Amino acid sequence: MLFRLAFPRLGVALLAALLFLPALASAQQEVQGRFRVMIPDLFPGEDTGRGFGEDVAEELRDLINQLPTHEPVERNEIRDAMRQFDIDRDDLNCIRSRQLATQINAELVMCANYTEGRDDWSLADISFVSVASGETFTVDDFTVPDDDGDELAAAHIFQVFDGYIEQLRYAAICQEYFGSQQWANALQNCDQAIEGNPGSEGSRYARARAVMELGDREEGLAEMLRVLDLNPFNENALQFAGMLSAEFGMDEESLQYYSAYLELNPGNAAVRMNVAYELATAGNPRGAVTLIEAGIAMDDTNIDLWQQLGGFAFTAAGQAMEGQSEPTPEVEGFYRRAIEAYTRVFDARGAETTPAQLGNVINAYVQLGDPAAIDFAQRAVQVHPGAAALWSRLAEALRRNDRLEEAIAALESAKQADPDFPNLSARQGSWLLEADEVDEAVGFLKEAVERGEQPADMMANLLFGKAYNDGVQTTNWTYAISLLERTKSEFEVSENMSSQLNFWHGWSLYNHGLALQEPSTIDSARQSLPIFQQALRFFELGRAYAATVESINLAQILSATQTYVDIQDAIIRRGGGE
Repeated sequence: MLFRLAFPRLGVALLAALLFLPALASAQQEVQGRFRVMIPDLFPGEDTGRGFGEDVAEELRDLINQLPTHEPVERNEIRDAMRQFDIDRDDLNCIRSRQLATQINAELVMCANYTEGRDDWSLADISFVSVASGETFTVDDFTVPDDDGDELAAAHIFQVFDGYIEQLRYAAICQEYFGSQQWANALQNCDQAIEGNPGSEGSRYARARAVMELGDREEGLAEMLRVLDLNPFNENALQFAGMLSAEFGMDEESLQYYSAYLELNPGNAAVRMNVAYELATAGNPRGAVTLIEAGIAMDDTNIDLWQQLGGFAFTAAGQAMEGQSEPTPEVEGFYRRAIEAYTRVFDARGAETTPAQLGNVINAYVQLGDPAAIDFAQRAVQVHPGAAALWSRLAEALRRNDRLEEAIAALESAKQADPDFPNLSARQGSWLLEADEVDEAVGFLKEAVERGEQPADMMANLLFGKAYNDGVQTTNWTYAISLLERTKSEFEVSENMSSQLNFWHGWSLYNHGLALQEPSTIDSARQSLPIFQQALRFFELGRAYAATVESINLAQILSATQTYVDIQDAIIRRGGGE
């Protein structure tokens, strides 16, 4: 009777490091030991004698003993162990065999069932199992004739096992290069391992990492998904699939993989926080918020989770705010969640909460226009009185709630906490200018220059902006003239800035002169003449600036101004005065 044999099928591959000697630095390194393979007598089916199973096992032990890489556990050793651990041979099955193999330091255990036909033997559920990992490769069910069936069965099983030796050697080298991060060599050997066994989970994962580390992130993701097809519970593949999906903007998929990963470690807060950090770093802080909130739902007393939630929620709010002029409902939701989270951290840890974290809370309140920012900031500076940044945040909150005097005082406290903190005097001066407290503002703007916060041109430009907006634009020429004169007298500015100030000073004088000369009387002429003359001087001093502004026709302006000088002079002469 002919064999009825199917082509051998490998299930989930054994870890190469468990099938072979420790991975070698070189493929040619000599083997220094042999792996122990426990082959118990095959398990007979109902109404089937034991003799065939005993004979097949013994034949297979002899065949495996020929291999340089593996050696069988002797039958007597197996039986001694069964007696030691009180295992009856009628109770021996694949699970108990694996347990027994652990006790006798066998790396692999072979299991098989058989039944007797009229003139043949049928073998089924044939597998070699890694004792350490539980990974298995299988041999397809087959049938052998009754005559010499034990030898034929053992030969077939050995042929299948021996046929994978070369492929698994590549798998071992693949894992070795993977472990030493020699990615190009790992890829080459993993490809050869997969060619012989496309269902090798370990080689697939190693290949996925290799192509990913070599720069092909897209193929790395595709290979990770192939690993998950083989084993949906491969934690490493789930984690990398989540990370790579996030890199490609596949936020929903990324969250799905990370969530599946965390289902395997639901109560491990450290793992959850690490995964959430990876997700946020890859560009999906919203997903990170979701993962951390799930952890808080399981344990809302874990302050580390609350702290991470606050950070991710702030990042998500900033991301959602991009391109928006005002906080959207989504942005507000993230800010509120961040505020809640860091408030919990502050309540629990007090001064251990960093000024940066507390500053973020104050800023969130300010962004939302919530006056609660003031109370929180006051509490924060009590805990960290030396944190200039917190005093600065408090000042901003006070100013936005129309408490300017207190805001200016808070910035003074920031100066005391850190004299080098940037732009404190400049902000004081700017805020006071906005409130029309010009005299006090000028003092702080000069102080900003003296403290090295800003160059003189920048502070002079703030005063010029005030003169232009509230004077020139509103045709309040006397106000513009007064503020421009003060700007020029208080600050030592560059030539360019001086030219700009002089031009607009001249322009303000010119327009002021136009208003004064309108009656065309001797008195109006006497009032306006020196103003036009002064305007001419400042226009000349403003030539460099005027030349940079296309809309300014300085020659025309000078001509008009000179005309008004001549007119006023003529009126005065006509009236008999010099």
